[in-house]
Amino acid sequence: MTDFLLIRHGETAWHLPTAKGAKGWGADMAPLTENGIGQIKSIIPHVRDWSPECFLSSPTSRTLNTCALLSAALRVPFEVEFDLHEWIPDYRLKWESVNDVITAQEEMESLDGEWPEGETRYWEPLSKVRQRSLFTLEKHLTKTRVAVICHEWVINSLTGHNIGLAESIEYIFKA
Repeated sequence: MTDFLLIRHGETAWHLPTAKGAKGWGADMAPLTENGIGQIKSIIPHVRDWSPECFLSSPTSRTLNTCALLSAALRVPFEVEFDLHEWIPDYRLKWESVNDVITAQEEMESLDGEWPEGETRYWEPLSKVRQRSLFTLEKHLTKTRVAVICHEWVINSLTGHNIGLAESIEYIFKA
C-alpha cells in the first residue's frame, strides 16, 4: 500500500513581471514569494516526521520551488510529473488575466466541477483532473510513502477537500 502526502505549494509571486501580463500557462513561471518560502520552511518538521521516500512535483515554478526547498532540507529525491499540473481554466490556453481564471473557476464551481450533460466548456472538468492525477500516482504505487507537491484543484479532485497554501493532507490511493 502506498500513502501519499498531498502538499499544496506556498504563496506565489503573481506580482512579478514574469507573471504580470503572462498569458495562459506563462503565468506558471511565477515562483514563491518570501512569505511562501517561509511557509514551506515552517512545514519541514511535519514533512520530515511523515518520512517520505520521495517527492513528486507538478512542473510549475511555484511547485518546483516548494519541492526544491523540501527535497534539499530532507535530502529526499524528487521527480517532476507533468500531469500533476493545476486545473486548466481554458483548454485553448487563452486566458489573459486573473479575472479570466476567476470567471472560469466560478462557473466550474457553480456546476460542481463538471460540464452539464451533453455540453462542453473550455475549462477542465474536475473528473479529468482526478483522472490524470490518479494516472500519475498509480505509476508510483511501488513506493511506500510519497509526498506530492501540487495544487488546490488537484488536491480537491482527489480528496474533496480544499486546503490552504503550504498545507497538506494524507491520501490513500483509490482507483
